[in-house]
Amino acid sequence: MVSLTDLVKSHVYNMKSREVVLKLREKKLLNKTRILQDREQALREKEEALKERDIAIQTRELALRERDKAIIDRDKAIQDTFIDALTGCYNRNYFEKIMAENSNVDLNHNKVGFIFIDINNLKAVNDKQGHKAGDKLICCTANFLRENFRKNYDTVIRLGGDEFVVVCYNYREITIFEQALKEKMENCSANCPLDFAYGVAVFNKFTDDNFEDTKNRADKRMYDCKIASKAGR
Repeated sequence: MVSLTDLVKSHVYNMKSREVVLKLREKKLLNKTRILQDREQALREKEEALKERDIAIQTRELALRERDKAIIDRDKAIQDTFIDALTGCYNRNYFEKIMAENSNVDLNHNKVGFIFIDINNLKAVNDKQGHKAGDKLICCTANFLRENFRKNYDTVIRLGGDEFVVVCYNYREITIFEQALKEKMENCSANCPLDFAYGVAVFNKFTDDNFEDTKNRADKRMYDCKIASKAGR
């Protein structure tokens, strides 16, 4: 028969065992709580990082939109300032920019040529067929020049009205350069249904002080060609 003392001892032992178990459970719960808190903190930090990333992306997208707008504005400004609205060629402003940029530099080694071109009988076309036909003739001339000159080295410019100039670069020898341009224009005149006068001049350090001198020589040769073509009719 179990004595009262043994029962009490057994009860006390069981209580202590339960207390130990409860403390272990409490400790596990505390650990789980800390883990959950740590996870929640990590999630909050991740959410905050995602928000900051989203803000950074939005800021970057805004900066890209502003950059694209700036590029569009710049291109439009260039278009308005330097592009001829009728033909899409560069305009007189661009030619004057070329001349100004090269007005005070050492040109001894620059192999640059000018071809001045003037459409014959544009006024007669405008008077007889109307300005739309005249504009078409101007555009055909512009397209013809673009097709027959090098995209990377030659620049077709409409000075206004029936006048064009082609600025040509990068030939090694001046004599070869000028002769090559003359031959090109002779071939163009012979094989082209368009009627125009032209004058060619290449910068030469022995005869030209600057581009203005070269330009004037080409312009005079074009005028002489125009007079000669009228006399031959």
